Amino acid sequence: MTFCNRCGKAFDHLDDQEKFGFDYYVGYGSKHDCEHIRANFCCNCFDELIEQLKPQLKIPLEIEEYDPFTNAPQAYIHIGGDNDQE
Repeated sequence: MTFCNRCGKAFDHLDDQEKFGFDYYVGYGSKHDCEHIRANFCCNCFDELIEQLKPQLKIPLEIEEYDPFTNAPQAYIHIGGDNDQE
């Protein structure tokens, strides 16, 4: 069973289906050099983390909307960031 690292909730069907998180071996250049970092997030916590992150971005997130049945791209949008500054 998988649990959300942020809220501790046991994953339900949708959380298991989406599998938000990361599994990353950190190289050099970070205070986490040579660490293996794994995290899992439920759908709700993933949404909240993205919303918290967006105002802090200098370059917006690149988000491509797609058709969930065909995986065909539908729209490409930028969210967050200071891209309005010249």
